[in-house]
Amino acid sequence: MITLLVLLCILPQHHGQISAEWPWSEATIRYTSALGPYPRDRCPNLATVVLHDSEVYRASDWVWDRNDWARVLNGTISEEIKVGCRKVEKASPIAIAGNLLEPDVTSNLHSNITAKLSPTTVWSCSKQTPFILCCHQHNVGNYTLDPSTNNIEITKLCRDEPTDCWYNFTLTKSTYVTWNWQNDLTDKSGLKGLTFRFKINAMVKPTLTAVITYHSVSTSLVRDEHNVFPSFVAMQGDDVAIRCKLIAGSLTESVYSYGIGPHGRILHCEIQNQECWLNLTAVQSSHKIMCGKNYTKYWAELDISVVTPTTQTPVMLSPKFSEIGSYVQ
Repeated sequence: MITLLVLLCILPQHHGQISAEWPWSEATIRYTSALGPYPRDRCPNLATVVLHDSEVYRASDWVWDRNDWARVLNGTISEEIKVGCRKVEKASPIAIAGNLLEPDVTSNLHSNITAKLSPTTVWSCSKQTPFILCCHQHNVGNYTLDPSTNNIEITKLCRDEPTDCWYNFTLTKSTYVTWNWQNDLTDKSGLKGLTFRFKINAMVKPTLTAVITYHSVSTSLVRDEHNVFPSFVAMQGDDVAIRCKLIAGSLTESVYSYGIGPHGRILHCEIQNQECWLNLTAVQSSHKIMCGKNYTKYWAELDISVVTPTTQTPVMLSPKFSEIGSYVQ
């Protein structure tokens, strides 16, 4: 039996993918605890796939939170999260199977899902000797507080889906997800179960910004809903420097950019002082710039329009006399 627990909890907000219908090739293969003797000859494990707004989290998106002692993904508030789980063996391929549950816009609590208030589980460690660190878990909060300020533990049982277990929810606050695979509990000699627990941080939706430095003045342009920046005009022969950023609250992340110049020539940004600068030196023609973060939906297009300086022949002014009169001393 597979059980998926989704623990919705209010945590401090940490401000800082490729689309696929069945992205099992991007699954993270790991478990955090085992019940019973572990059969190392078969190496059973748990495969977990997490999607946000139909984009799959890749291996590089998983980070380790040493404070919470858990693997963490960063999500955006109001994203639709889909979690898929299955048990795998070392020699077994990851195949496409099972049913994908459609999100219920009226209620996420189906007939095989239960919900209850639950305390927050946190880790604390103390040093017993200079070489031994003792860690344990304890609960913060209780079961009687108002649901808006405490945690809600949502449990979905997947008895009718023995291969895959899927659960969808809208990310409104940082969330713990725990899924459990249980073996035949009457078998006293084998593995009883495996558990994988991770967290999804809920962050403010980031803003993709292009900062253009021109004549020593920096101008910030923000991506619109059509993934386009406002165009920028430069004079032929001038230097233009561009750096792109993702800004979410107090977190600013430098992201990648490249430019497409005349004859399809591609220029890539270069890392300078922890930022990726795209330098157009003595620019002669218009460029199309692409800014964004690899494997995400945060990409936008920027047009650098180059105009020719206008030159005019100097005009010599001469006096004009309307009439000649007598000279007065």
